[in-house]
Amino acid sequence: TANLDSDFRQKVYSFIDDARKKNRAVILVMHHISEACRLADKICVLDKGHICFEGIPKEFCASEIPPRVFGVSPIEYIGSNGETTILFRPK
Repeated sequence: TANLDSDFRQKVYSFIDDARKKNRAVILVMHHISEACRLADKICVLDKGHICFEGIPKEFCASEIPPRVFGVSPIEYIGSNGETTILFRPK
């Protein structure tokens, strides 16, 4: 999704969601932490070539990994539609 504008990136994410709903495995490598938390059933984080975290997005957000590895802290944002989104801000 690198260098894609927002509309095309959302189309790719819709394709991924459709594949997941059909019980197909999807492996996605990305640096957009908020989008990874929204899309993924499981997250695996590499730090200096080693796996430092593997688990569900909720566990990832509650761990020390976001501030230690990425220098960010998670915050929950509740949109006007009531949907919760995890955003990350610099610590």
